[in-house]
Amino acid sequence: MEMTRHFHPGEIIIKEGDEPDGFYILQSGELDILKKEEIIANITEENIIFGELGNILREPRTCTVRAKTSSYVMHVPKEMDDIIIKYPEIAKKLIHILAKRLAETTEILSKLRGIH
Repeated sequence: MEMTRHFHPGEIIIKEGDEPDGFYILQSGELDILKKEEIIANITEENIIFGELGNILREPRTCTVRAKTSSYVMHVPKEMDDIIIKYPEIAKKLIHILAKRLAETTEILSKLRGIH
């Protein structure tokens, strides 16, 4: 069952290395994404899905997500197979988010390598 929880600044939502337990949706606030305790990005867009990678790959979490500001986050403790079958609109949004992140990563990589 989906549950919305309030996180205070500095509270951990997802911890790098933990086993996946579904995915999350930011309802309000701002979150930091950390890799080995270094901030690598942040999440500010409402209704954005995060924490899906570990769930899709069925592997431990690759990053820590921490509340930067007072934040409300919905936890969806469902397996990806269930989401695809029962909630195709969420699956479609996940595909869009993953494609957008891949495009952004490709752009960053090409700039780092001096390719325009």
